[in-house]
Amino acid sequence: MRQGILVTNDDSHTPDKWAALVADQIGDLIQIDLQSTTDAAVAARMAKPRFVVDLSEKLFQIFAKVRDREWDDLGKEGTAKLATACNPLEAEVAEAIAAVQAAAAGTPFAAHFSQPQVEASLRTLFDVRLASVMDIERSWFADENPDAMSKQYRAARAAHGPRRCHEFLGGDAEGKKPSARKPN
Repeated sequence: MRQGILVTNDDSHTPDKWAALVADQIGDLIQIDLQSTTDAAVAARMAKPRFVVDLSEKLFQIFAKVRDREWDDLGKEGTAKLATACNPLEAEVAEAIAAVQAAAAGTPFAAHFSQPQVEASLRTLFDVRLASVMDIERSWFADENPDAMSKQYRAARAAHGPRRCHEFLGGDAEGKKPSARKPN
């Protein structure tokens, strides 16, 4: 699977970058024999680029929704939000899986993306990627709002990772409200 670094240029990752990265990663899972001249192989090679573009377009709104929800929550809860679990909503993960299946509809890959084991793999992928969106917004927020909770968050995140750091935070959050920065 494709790995890469998303460039931020001093801001959080934009939803289109996330959508393109994840669509490319899912597209990379589709392996087609490049030497085959069968009708099925030709059809699959023709369908794959369109699938990836369609999927990226469908995922854009989901990544934007997760990013905006996280930012709104940080705006309401302040740095106290840093002490909560960094987990995407199940509905968001399910919506992302449905987007893959919708993009695959009518392609040679449609049946593949409806298999239970493939859905389970997609669930894991989207759980990680959507949590990363949340984590990056929290990270920016902590940097721009340095209070006691932000410092605890930074230390716990470095020691335990973004998915577990909330388990190690104390309860002395000041509830500081966000700076004026809004995400891209």
